[in-house]
Amino acid sequence: MKLNNKIVHHIGVGAGFIGLILWYLLGQKMDLFQTITELFPASHNGAGFTAAIIIWMTPGFFIWKLFNRWIEKVLAIKGQYYEDSYYQNESDNTQK
Repeated sequence: MKLNNKIVHHIGVGAGFIGLILWYLLGQKMDLFQTITELFPASHNGAGFTAAIIIWMTPGFFIWKLFNRWIEKVLAIKGQYYEDSYYQNESDNTQK
């Protein structure tokens, strides 16, 4: 039985998302969130926790993006990314 590229792509994206969850759990296991939250005053614990998540998850999302792009390249998945149309030159936006 041969799987088509869409199914393999969905499995790959799911595996990448599981990796993202594991990245979060790693930060939690290392008490990183608690350590950063303690740097904030007690009245701002929520803001400290949010900042800790943002700091820790930013590289995780970047790695996840690169992993997804790699999966799409390997499987020859074609498509247009939202940011591709956003960052085009004005001359490229003219419809033909």
